[in-house]
Amino acid sequence: MEKNARWVKVNLIIGIFIIVLLSSCSNKNMKNMEKLEKFDIEFYEGNQEDGFCEFWKEDTLVSMFQGDGYYCVQETPKYPKMVCLQKIYNESTLYLTSKGNYLKYGGTAIGTWSYYDDDGNFIKEEDKDTGYRIKWEDLLKIFKDKDIPISSITSISRYIAENKIAEWVIYLSLSPDLGETLIFNATTGELISREKEVIMKNL
Repeated sequence: MEKNARWVKVNLIIGIFIIVLLSSCSNKNMKNMEKLEKFDIEFYEGNQEDGFCEFWKEDTLVSMFQGDGYYCVQETPKYPKMVCLQKIYNESTLYLTSKGNYLKYGGTAIGTWSYYDDDGNFIKEEDKDTGYRIKWEDLLKIFKDKDIPISSITSISRYIAENKIAEWVIYLSLSPDLGETLIFNATTGELISREKEVIMKNL
């Protein structure tokens, strides 16, 4: 009986491993079966001025431009929304090579980013929030609880400090001559420091 029980346990573990493996392969195959996305070069060339094209799509500003070896499309929503979308395309094949979300006022990448080869085939996903338990959505709730004016935000960044503590750094412009820097612990949400500073004007 004990021998049979061990075999049942071993077979169960093997079965679970196979299911997880097949699920992973299936998800990747599903990604590869999606219609490959290409940069709309005809629209861009017909509407660009000095290499730059902008237009509104409902409440979102769409920007198209060419970089060094790539084309880029950025979608920036109107205030109070702060999460933007960026897509990078290969300059030669025009296929999508990466896409993901980032925050206004600093370009901090957030959430899950997807990456593709030069022919638009899915390669991998990367979670940009790894190491930061307090995500942007959590930070917004903290702002509300502490009456922090989101409309005054002019810079957003986050990083792992030398002491290995993950931090969010927010800069506010309270008036033409007064700013404020807020630093939050990105693991606990604790407000580490809050300092006002006078903005010096050039004479």
